[in-house]
Amino acid sequence: MLIENDPRCKMITLNPDTAKASPKILRQVTTKHDGFAGLYSVVLVEGVVKPGDPITLM
Repeated sequence: MLIENDPRCKMITLNPDTAKASPKILRQVTTKHDGFAGLYSVVLVEGVVKPGDPITLM
């Protein structure tokens, strides 16, 4: 279940191969997504999700 938006994620600005930061990515998140870059969530029922399994937004 999604709890709330996460406004603090700087990790999306880092290139996974070089670790070089690209601040323009965070600027895009700020202007296009109100500064939110992730989500906090909790697991309601533990289990395994496989490709092809149905996903329902609640």
